[in-house]
Amino acid sequence: MGGNYLLNAGPAPDGTIPDVQRALLARIGRWYHAVKESFGDAVPASDLTANQDVLLTRRADTLYVHLYRDPEAACSLRSDPCRAATDRPGVWAGSDGRTR
Repeated sequence: MGGNYLLNAGPAPDGTIPDVQRALLARIGRWYHAVKESFGDAVPASDLTANQDVLLTRRADTLYVHLYRDPEAACSLRSDPCRAATDRPGVWAGSDGRTR
């Protein structure tokens, strides 16, 4: 699938990374660690929905839902009723990096 994420963070003239940028990079790192499974070796799957508010990726028989922003109301993910009861529950990480 591939992609780039422009961080726009760089060192100060003396070569140090300012604390505010260091904190932002750490936050992005925590977020990516929580969601990297949905990107690595995944393929686009948005053709499975008409909902333009989400991006879907798929890896093998696992479908990942990417939200462009945190939901304003409660939401739930339902497993396919045709699949075994051993399905893993839906997991997503919000913009704050917390897994829900």
